[in-house]
Amino acid sequence: MGAVDARLHELGIILPEASGPAAKYANYVIVNGLMFVSGKGPGSSPKGKLGSDFA
Repeated sequence: MGAVDARLHELGIILPEASGPAAKYANYVIVNGLMFVSGKGPGSSPKGKLGSDFA
């Protein structure tokens, strides 16, 4: 149990379970050659320049 969870428990606060997504969302869209990413970040800590080091 993390510090936040422990503190909530001490205070008697019970959070409801998060609901599932309301629809199927696209992770990204490409418009006029530009990629727009929605709520996604790198899975690790990438280093380098997009286009030369990453495709």
